[in-house]
Amino acid sequence: MLGDYIQELAQKNNCSENELCTMLSCNQNQLALLYKGRAIVSYPQIELLAKRFNVTAENLLSGDEAHYNKAVVHCMNEFQNPRNREEVLDFIDDYMDVFDAINQNKKK
Repeated sequence: MLGDYIQELAQKNNCSENELCTMLSCNQNQLALLYKGRAIVSYPQIELLAKRFNVTAENLLSGDEAHYNKAVVHCMNEFQNPRNREEVLDFIDDYMDVFDAINQNKKK
């Protein structure tokens, strides 16, 4: 949810991807991973983002669940128990971690 919220706030605050990359000391690929929730953000980076978007670090970390549900997991809202949805998303994240690790090894 954090990456989605950072992307949403960046769009709302006219913050370009280049500006975010400079602010976070990352490249475009790392930023894309952040947006997808596949990269870790340090607390100093959270503070920089919060300041740039004029929100608190706590607010940034809390995200925007309504936007996340609408934009990211809208196709999974049919679950009667929202916890099941989160478990499925966790499985997908685990799969992607394995997939990325395999691809990294293939490149070596």
